[in-house]
Amino acid sequence: SQKFFGDSITISILREGKPMELTAKLEQEHELVPSHLHDREMSTPSYIVIAGLVYTVLTVPYMRSEFGEEWEAEAPVDLVMAVTHREAKTGTEQLVILSHILSHDCTIGYDEMENVLLVSFNGTKVENLQHLLDLTYRSTDEFLRFEFTEKHLVVVEREGILERTRAVCQEHSISSPISTDLRLPGPVEGCGASSLPASSPEES
Repeated sequence: SQKFFGDSITISILREGKPMELTAKLEQEHELVPSHLHDREMSTPSYIVIAGLVYTVLTVPYMRSEFGEEWEAEAPVDLVMAVTHREAKTGTEQLVILSHILSHDCTIGYDEMENVLLVSFNGTKVENLQHLLDLTYRSTDEFLRFEFTEKHLVVVEREGILERTRAVCQEHSISSPISTDLRLPGPVEGCGASSLPASSPEES
């Protein structure tokens, strides 16, 4: 009979020569790179803007929007390999990508970087977009180091980062530096994110 995710099934096995029956629940495998966004409550992608750096989650719809229907031939090889070959190790893992960098005085020198996979933040592996937000706004380090594939590195001074982020968002008509599906950390020691401003960078 047809079964659906969430249903329980009975499995007959042999253990040490004796028949046994086990019950298992059918669960949907977590997609590291979502093939669609139909099950999302929001119609816009998740994103974070950090001093002009725009981060989002790597998805197949994102690849299509950036590189067209032939994205497997047109996109950078590391992104294609990530979509087609990498598997999630946990149920919350995401691939975070630096989508693009918004032009501003504070991003001079970095403004040509785009579509690169984020690996770690200040030496800590980034598990998902929410994790990046938590790490960034809880940091007390003098500098914020964003490490990417292909040994790319962006270093941002922490002091004044909220003011720079607000200035970039205002210049590009982005009403909030984070999408509404993300939550700010609790008491923040590092960046003082208690008064961050809530449209997507895609709409600017």
